[in-house]
Amino acid sequence: MTMNSKMVDMREYKLYLGDCLEVMKGMDDNSVDAVITDPPFNIGKVYNSYDDNAPISKYKEWCYEWIDECVRVMKEGAILSIHQIPEHALWMGAYLQERLDFISLVAWKANTWPMPHKMTGTNYSFLLFSKGKRKTWNSWGDVVPHARCRHCDGLIADWGGKEKLRKPEGSRVTDVWTDIQRIRHTKNKTRVANELPVSIPERFIKLYTNKDDVVLDIFMGSGTTGVACAQLGRKFIGIEIDKDYFEIAKKRIELAYAQKVMF
Repeated sequence: MTMNSKMVDMREYKLYLGDCLEVMKGMDDNSVDAVITDPPFNIGKVYNSYDDNAPISKYKEWCYEWIDECVRVMKEGAILSIHQIPEHALWMGAYLQERLDFISLVAWKANTWPMPHKMTGTNYSFLLFSKGKRKTWNSWGDVVPHARCRHCDGLIADWGGKEKLRKPEGSRVTDVWTDIQRIRHTKNKTRVANELPVSIPERFIKLYTNKDDVVLDIFMGSGTTGVACAQLGRKFIGIEIDKDYFEIAKKRIELAYAQKVMF
């Protein structure tokens, strides 16, 4: 076990305080089973240690750099999931498709405030790719609860006379996610306020990884992906550039893995 101000090295997880490009340079080729990450969107949000309002050319160049490093450290068959807004998902997906194999473009329905001069955006994107043929596909690793009437609690879908085929626990996951609710921002819109629900990384982990696989998050933030890994028996590597959020993530992840050991 190694612990200092810039690194926590435990048997089941490693946490790094630093720039993701610098940290990944020290990682071995073909060393992780999945990369699940949520980068800044370059839309002017307030971060303590990062400029989220760069010229688009500079933002793209930076994204291409960390994407290339992610591809390098991924094992053959590993998956890469990147959370993005649709505007950036277009060019980022095109860049990824030249380097990896496309799996899916997931649309996550998460309502936002009405926009006065354009259609109101109601979805975020998850770009999903694999390095060669994906190693794992747990098709029933996660399920979507059956839609029910909020008045009578009856099933909404009629199943076309094939109700016997319906699994009681739910339906298979599709590429449109409407069952996971967004965590609302607070007024100061800090990075912690923008964290994803833990059920988002959980879903990717359940579907595309196996027990003891290594999952990397290069924009760790408050540690949500690490918490999901602890709960599901995966190993985790997290990188975070901001000291305050690194400390928050460290506490959350330490607790999550400790609770797993207790039970």
